[in-house]
Amino acid sequence: MTLKLSMDLYGLTYGSLIDFADAARASNVDRDAPVTQVMVENNDDMVDKFELNVGHLPAGHVTFDAAAATTFAAELDSILEGEGDARGHLESLRALRDHLLKIS
Repeated sequence: MTLKLSMDLYGLTYGSLIDFADAARASNVDRDAPVTQVMVENNDDMVDKFELNVGHLPAGHVTFDAAAATTFAAELDSILEGEGDARGHLESLRALRDHLLKIS
């Protein structure tokens, strides 16, 4: 199964560009692998994001920006303090899952 890294260009920061490169490097993707430009839907003149097919991402190399990490940690902490009852946190848990699976 091929995994695909993607990087949205809207709101792109230097840090997210570095994170993209770090994730690609961690996957041992060939340096000559092409990065695909994905155009905005219904607009072939605007690039929406970049994508890179990678073979795999080793465990431990998923990156989070500081704000997302803080938010997810606070949600997990709240679940732990509530004796593991996660029913009130389903939306944030889905967001965490989606964030983790974004690399695939």
